[in-house]
Amino acid sequence: PSMKGLTVVQKRLVGFGSVELALEGPDGCFEEVWAQREIRKIEKFLESQEDVGSVMTITDLLQWIHVKLNGEESDLLEEQYAEGIIAEGLFLLKNSGGKSAITTLLTEDSSVARISARLKAAGTGEQIKVLDELDGFLKSGVDPRLKVTITGDSARISDQILTVLRSLTDSFVLTLGIIFF
Repeated sequence: PSMKGLTVVQKRLVGFGSVELALEGPDGCFEEVWAQREIRKIEKFLESQEDVGSVMTITDLLQWIHVKLNGEESDLLEEQYAEGIIAEGLFLLKNSGGKSAITTLLTEDSSVARISARLKAAGTGEQIKVLDELDGFLKSGVDPRLKVTITGDSARISDQILTVLRSLTDSFVLTLGIIFF
């Protein structure tokens, strides 16, 4: 089962670049339904973007476990005893032999969750567009109890490019100032 789970993670995250999100909240908040719903909301936003391939979250993993244990497709977060199901899934993940999947998506104290997204966009311009749209969504569409930080390869590349562009713009303005004034 752990090898099958690892294969699921690998298939979902292979791509050109990645966007990683770190969601920080109160201790244990990702054991609660409201925080899992926030993860799902961000996941759905990312999946709706044309240049985003696949997205992997702790909510995905918990949903996968829920379906495997119950043998039917039902939404974990809509279940009557969702918090108990979340606790059960986290217990299984934290106590399985291979903890790599859980530790990459959720800290031990359940206060920081990570979302990993594979980008299909090969061009830096498309990646910057995705990051800008994501940043706009995060500012208006996420519960304020969560602090979200965008990381990953694409975010670093975007920051570097924007720094170079600002530097070039500043140099250009300085040059114009010297020439005309």
